[in-house]
Amino acid sequence: MSGPVAVGRLQTLQVYRFLQCVHQGDKEYIHKMVVLGVKNLLNMREPKEGISALHLAATNNYMGEKNTHLELPPPGFLLSLGSQPNTQDHKGRTPAMLAAEQGHEPALTLLAENHADMNLLDAEGKVSGIMASER
Repeated sequence: MSGPVAVGRLQTLQVYRFLQCVHQGDKEYIHKMVVLGVKNLLNMREPKEGISALHLAATNNYMGEKNTHLELPPPGFLLSLGSQPNTQDHKGRTPAMLAAEQGHEPALTLLAENHADMNLLDAEGKVSGIMASER
C-alpha cells in the first residue's frame, strides 16, 4: 500500500513543511497541518524518495513520548491521527522495514501493535524480519 505522492507546487511545499514539523517535533503545527492542509497530508509521500512522516519517525527512532535528544512526535502520535503503517516509499520500504533495518526495536514493536504488515515485500523482495536479522 502506498500513500499518495505529492504533485504540484502546493502539495510538494506542504509535504516538505510537514516533514520538517515532524522532524522538529512540533505536535501543535503537525495537527494543524493535518486538519487544514491538503487532503491526506498525513499519509502523503514526498516526491523524491517517497518518504512519509511515519517513515521519518520510524527511521529516526522517535518512539517514546520522551526522547533522549529532542522532544519529537512518536509514531504513536502520527498513528493516532490516522497515519497508515503500511505506506511504502519508492523502494517499497515501509516504516517497519526502516525501523528493522536501523535496529529500532521500540519503533518496530509499536508499528506491529498498530497493524503494520510485517510480511510486505520491498522492491528487493525483503521483509521486515529479514532486515532486522541482517543488522
